[in-house]
Amino acid sequence: MEGANEMEEGTPRMAKVLIVDDNMKNIQVLGSVLRDAGYSVSFSTNGEDALRKMEGSEFDIILLDIMMPGIDGYETCRRIRELPSGKTVPVIFLTAKTDEESRVKGFSVGAQDYVSKPFSTPELLARVRTHVELKMARDEVIHYNRQLQEEIRLRDSVQRKLERSNEKLKEADRIKNEFISILSHDMGTPITVIKGNLELIEQMFWDSLDENMKRILGNMKKSAEILDQLRMDTLDLSRMDVGTMKLKKEEVDMASLIEETVEEMRITASGKGQNISAELPDLPRVRVDRSKMKRAITNYLSNAVRYSGEGAGITVGASSSDDGIVVWVKDTGRGLPGNELEKVFERFYRTGERVEGSTGLGLAIVRGIVEAHGGKVWAESEGEGKGSTFFFSLPLVG
Repeated sequence: MEGANEMEEGTPRMAKVLIVDDNMKNIQVLGSVLRDAGYSVSFSTNGEDALRKMEGSEFDIILLDIMMPGIDGYETCRRIRELPSGKTVPVIFLTAKTDEESRVKGFSVGAQDYVSKPFSTPELLARVRTHVELKMARDEVIHYNRQLQEEIRLRDSVQRKLERSNEKLKEADRIKNEFISILSHDMGTPITVIKGNLELIEQMFWDSLDENMKRILGNMKKSAEILDQLRMDTLDLSRMDVGTMKLKKEEVDMASLIEETVEEMRITASGKGQNISAELPDLPRVRVDRSKMKRAITNYLSNAVRYSGEGAGITVGASSSDDGIVVWVKDTGRGLPGNELEKVFERFYRTGERVEGSTGLGLAIVRGIVEAHGGKVWAESEGEGKGSTFFFSLPLVG
């Protein structure tokens, strides 16, 4: 048995080998060879003891003698294959019986290989190593396959939970939008009554009111206007959410629409001594919903007036290209840090400065209107104290 003391290069360390042989001398020789090669060795002197060991431990390979008292190697192998721990463990028969009939019988009961007695140590170690590596590779594949199946099961479970959560969110969103729609409509009548009565009081009793009461009345009218604007803004955003905002598109001269809107907003700006100037080239006509696009421009201008100081200048401009047109409003307000340039278009987002009359929805509505037309919105600023410029783009084909 040449090479019995040589360490087999690359042999898996501490692979567990079970030797089953009724001859203790054979067990000692085999055990010595395998331990020197880096294997963990256990032994049994008969089939019954081997089966008991198999029930309590898992082995990476079994070296099994055929001719043993009690149950022979064939029957032992057959029973090993019936055990949960023995279904995939490789079995090598060690036997002096080398006839074809014996080999075929061994393979039929589940053996993987034969080694003839007396054995060659290099051949034995090579066969043991090959079968152990194959078994370990197979075990690794099974392990990863089980892990993959568990991950798939967990993913499917998470997916089902996400789907259920998504359905609940959709239902909650539907209820929210329905509530907002009902509330906004129902609020319309009392707000209209409040505004009408305040107008009536102003017309009938203005001259008899002292300055303090006039101030109070003016504040009440402003508050009623803000409340009505908030109602309409909330209703519009709700329609955008559920996709019920209808666009009545027509060909529109954007330069004329911008100039018209600027002229109307100059009245509001004059209350703060501000000036709105328009720098407009010739612009191609675009297909848009005229009233909604006017509202988008109005919201940009209202934002500029609101956040610019007394006597400030506000500029409106536009440009065109083969892709579409870009409209912009530049103010001289507080400016925006980089991390707020996208956030300002979120609902109810407010910068650090609190200003009168802001609902926190104006820019979000601009985004909803523009995106519904296939365009986009963005803002630019050189930083705080340097003003901001708000843009939106529209494609030529709407």
